[in-house]
Amino acid sequence: EVWIGGYRVPIETLTVVDPADGGQPGRLIVLLLDDTTLPPGLIPRVKEIARHFVDRVGPRDEMAVVGLNGDAMELTGDRNQLLRRVETIGLMQATGVQRLDDIGAHVLKTVTVLSRELVERPGGRKAIVGIGPASLFDTPIPNPIVGRDLRPEWTEAMRATASAGTHFYVIDPGGVGTLPAFSGASGFARETGGHTFLNTNDFKGAADRILEEASNHYVITVADP
Repeated sequence: EVWIGGYRVPIETLTVVDPADGGQPGRLIVLLLDDTTLPPGLIPRVKEIARHFVDRVGPRDEMAVVGLNGDAMELTGDRNQLLRRVETIGLMQATGVQRLDDIGAHVLKTVTVLSRELVERPGGRKAIVGIGPASLFDTPIPNPIVGRDLRPEWTEAMRATASAGTHFYVIDPGGVGTLPAFSGASGFARETGGHTFLNTNDFKGAADRILEEASNHYVITVADP
């Protein structure tokens, strides 16, 4: 059943996408790497996670590697080009004190921009994978006493991901025992239909699950409500 605005609307078509069908379009994956707030010691781990995604690029897939510093999104299926892009990611020197609300707003706006660029891209399942702190990517809205209200930016990012049919995932490179109790069950990634992987050292397993989910999906069309 599909409900829009409190009304159940008829389903007109249902198409199950079979990844084994050679005629189906490939996946569109954008890796969003935190190159602004991570400790320098975690940058190699971020690159390792990104390289595993690149190694799994299929013949019909396209992928882009961007940083939080405002890089342009360049989708390609060329693994060598993607690996070179991963190696260029480095920790940028922060100027002054970074306010939590400013950083959170930047993350949400970046996801909005990337999602809007994906709207017009032909292809199969679309996903944006944030590789960085879950406290930044999955909970970008700080406590109200810390900064301004970022609900407008949150809402705009949610609309953009929904319009593009894009799911947002987060892989926290900190590993086991580096984070306070936080489940990720109600964060930004979950709201888009994605998932947050944290307090785990199985980064390859997290990447494989994301790619597997991006390989299987269905498309429905409904009547105009």
